[in-house]
Amino acid sequence: MKPFALFVLGMTVTAAAVSGSQQGGGVGSAQVVPAEFPHFTWAVPPRFEAAGQFRDGLAPVFVVDHGPGKWGFIDRLGQIVIAPRFEEVDNFSGGVAAVLPGPETNGRRGYIDSTGAMVIPPQFDLATAFADGLAHIRIGDEATGKHGFIDRSGQVVIRAIFDSVAGFSEGLCVIRTGDAATGLFGYIDKRGKTVIEPKFVAAGTFRDGLAPVRFGDRTTGKWGFINTQGRTVISPQFDGATAFARGLATVRMGDPATGLWGVIDLHGKIVIAPQFRQPPAFVDGLAAVQIGDDPGGPFGYIDLQGRIVIRPQFALAGTFGNGLAPVGIMQGETMKWGFIDETGRMVIKPQFDATRRFDEGLAPACVGDVTTRKCGYISR
Repeated sequence: MKPFALFVLGMTVTAAAVSGSQQGGGVGSAQVVPAEFPHFTWAVPPRFEAAGQFRDGLAPVFVVDHGPGKWGFIDRLGQIVIAPRFEEVDNFSGGVAAVLPGPETNGRRGYIDSTGAMVIPPQFDLATAFADGLAHIRIGDEATGKHGFIDRSGQVVIRAIFDSVAGFSEGLCVIRTGDAATGLFGYIDKRGKTVIEPKFVAAGTFRDGLAPVRFGDRTTGKWGFINTQGRTVISPQFDGATAFARGLATVRMGDPATGLWGVIDLHGKIVIAPQFRQPPAFVDGLAAVQIGDDPGGPFGYIDLQGRIVIRPQFALAGTFGNGLAPVGIMQGETMKWGFIDETGRMVIKPQFDATRRFDEGLAPACVGDVTTRKCGYISR
């Protein structure tokens, strides 16, 4: 996380990792909020300039204290358990988090454990969260560096020889050989062995045994889906496609500017006709969608059959987490965020200037404008 990239509902919006850039520290014991903020509790009162989401019981916070801000980590009580000393951090995953310590490491990243101890020394120009037991790393700069993978001991198990990679999923990882303009995509296994030769102009990750790939050229090529043997099982016919999730994948008909997204099943059958401006992302059977032809039109929610179950009424809408979803409501010229339940009932009224979904029972939330904003964590 970087201190001045505000992540709201998975979309980069403005100024700080869920509003602000986490400052402050100390204990933040749960307290009842004032009467003007009903239906929630400040589990950690707003005192940070930025706040990330909880993972493994820890959340990154940005602390400004008599000098340049630094990232550290708090527990669920608001106690700073890892001192703010990092330029950048990632969320914890499997007990470790990737961090950029500072100028002394010349931009190299390493990994800390939940005590803050450096368990994999800073040595990588890029370090990402572990997935399927491996973490994607890069040696060299963004333009010319090469990508590989390490295990949890920090040992390089797949040499950094690829021009681009994604994380492992279902035992396979998409890789690119060649530059971004002309390179081709294929797949490797956890030994680094190529199992599907690079021959696609674009490719996504495997889910439910299938992966989206683009055949043909970069201008007119169509998307289809292959299995783990590289065999085409859903013929190339879509102008855009995303990975499967729980047996469904979103596909686009038409160009990126005007095309519409729908949903297919594992057989390629369209189960929700293309009609949405963004690909629906289902969580707990519901997905936020923008309805109508107006690019500024309202958002509502559909179910797995494509039926509108929460009427379009929100300026922006996010995914559900712990039974609640963040939604944005315009109040004059200002966007305010609140939370609805799965029936569409507003259970936390719009009052926050930035927020994200609930995870592990808490959601980061911020109040104030970009010059005064402070962030904490709310619970119900």
